[in-house]
Amino acid sequence: MEPSEVWMLGGKEIAARVRMGRLRPVDAVQAFLGRCREVEPIIKAWETLDPDYALEQAVTLERQWNTGRSRGRMAGVPMGVKDVINTRVLPTKMGSCIWETHKAGNDARIVAHACWEDAIVFGKTVTAEFAVHEPGPTSNPHCLTCTPGTSSSGSAAAVAAGMVPVALGTQTAGSLIRPASFCGVYAFKPTFGWLPRTGVLKTTDTLDQIGFYSRYPEDLREMFEVMRVRGRDHILKDENLAKHPEKERWKVALVQSHVTKEAPDYALKALEEFARTLAADPRVTLVELDLPREFDRAHDIHGRIYDSDLSYYFRREMAESPERLSPILREIIERGMELPPADYRVALQEQTELNHALERFFLEQGVDVGLMLSSNGVAPEGREESPIRDACLICTMCGVPTINIPAFRGPKDLPFGIQVASHKYGDNVLLGFIEYLRRTEVIPVASIPKIQ
Repeated sequence: MEPSEVWMLGGKEIAARVRMGRLRPVDAVQAFLGRCREVEPIIKAWETLDPDYALEQAVTLERQWNTGRSRGRMAGVPMGVKDVINTRVLPTKMGSCIWETHKAGNDARIVAHACWEDAIVFGKTVTAEFAVHEPGPTSNPHCLTCTPGTSSSGSAAAVAAGMVPVALGTQTAGSLIRPASFCGVYAFKPTFGWLPRTGVLKTTDTLDQIGFYSRYPEDLREMFEVMRVRGRDHILKDENLAKHPEKERWKVALVQSHVTKEAPDYALKALEEFARTLAADPRVTLVELDLPREFDRAHDIHGRIYDSDLSYYFRREMAESPERLSPILREIIERGMELPPADYRVALQEQTELNHALERFFLEQGVDVGLMLSSNGVAPEGREESPIRDACLICTMCGVPTINIPAFRGPKDLPFGIQVASHKYGDNVLLGFIEYLRRTEVIPVASIPKIQ
């Protein structure tokens, strides 16, 4: 195969070809390294990219397979890892000059799960400072002067530019789904707790979640099954997943929230047209629903939890090296320090109440999946994210599974996405719905933009 044919493939297809002996891991790595040489000087999605280490992993896999070991589910798939997620060999700098020489010496559990199935740690992607707000140098592959999103921007941009087929990201508000929307790729954030957080930078206890990116919707289930917790230590999670099997018909809600009215007209029109397309499908029943008014408080509740947790987890950096923190992070930490503990406890209780409220919403309305915008429009100019609020934060607060579909084009032909969410542990329902939309050609494979 020509290198350009290889780096256009998704992770599932690469692994299938490797298992069949039609593609060598070394050739796959070389193809993606070649793509990186072409576009990485422009996009700047990688914090650490070590070609020798990537090739060493590929050679090791081939040697092991030649001795008779079976090929894993992610055999030979190069994987980007957000630089707040530990890797045994590559440094984990966390987007901060304070930690620029840090090597964890271990793989985060989620990385280990992927490597057990023969994935290749291709490199570490750029993150915002401590996965918060101060952006890195990454450019949006669809518009070099527009933001790629903040926290998981490197992973989203690397996948969008074809430099790696899949990548890991994290989300505490909208840091996984929003960059996917701006960069025009798929992203999947499973139900809170499905992906282990051991070895991942902690910024909050109840909000931090992990997910992944791909240009192909077919990759999402593969990565979920490889990386999720399972077995005797997680019996309740397995039981909850089994309670929500895949479906052949879906009740779909076009969901309105307190932030819907903040979206531009072109975005709302695109969402409505997508909903009408679904409504024409005999397997889909479409309804329009408003979230209960109690969700109007979601951004305020999130802010109190977020500020307080950041002030706790970064108190050492604030005490010892405040001048090496960005002004925006110092401001958040200072706000959190001023928040009374009683207010923090109230916010945690309110988060729990919203969790229950969203579960009741899905149950009482009989809804399988809900549709919302992933971002309120296309990526704005500059490195900073838009101040316009969106519904990502609600799905994060409630820990429900959600997927960005790169379905839309807005001004300047820039991408933005639709967010499809299900109830807690409805991951199979959600994945099955996305796969059905792909089979019926309602949703696309994400295109790779011309980068120049």
